[in-house]
Amino acid sequence: PSLIVADFDSYDDPHMDVETITLPVAKDDTDTVYAMHEGIRRCYKDFLIIGAIGARLDHTLVNVYILTALENSGCRGTIIDDYSEMELVTDRACVSDEYPFFSLVAMEGPVRGVTIKNAKFEIEDAVIGPDYQYATSNEPLPGMTSEITVKEGRLLLIKITE
Repeated sequence: PSLIVADFDSYDDPHMDVETITLPVAKDDTDTVYAMHEGIRRCYKDFLIIGAIGARLDHTLVNVYILTALENSGCRGTIIDDYSEMELVTDRACVSDEYPFFSLVAMEGPVRGVTIKNAKFEIEDAVIGPDYQYATSNEPLPGMTSEITVKEGRLLLIKITE
């Protein structure tokens, strides 16, 4: 890494020869949120977040919502863990058949005009809301790339890698 941002409460400072920002342990935000703000302050536009999904559901949810904060700041974020890749869809996204499954999750309210093509479960001009998440565990058709379009709102796209 070229920058480390952490409070080192769950991992020892690696004392690497790189810039390190040591955060206080007692604070209002997670280390990942602080790192996001620092990256935005340094004018980064693309963020790859690794190690943000784990056993703590509270931290996991906050880290997933970082994708929304990044987009609101004019940035793009992707979260990768051992089993999936996550990104926001606000207009168009594709999922190749190298991913066995994908899910779409409405995170903020109703998402309108959702169309899924070239998938086992296709929909056209649908509404997906947080109260009824019916776009879970879809599958790209063999040899094809699924196409997802959204007219209004944001969906979390989760591409399953295993």
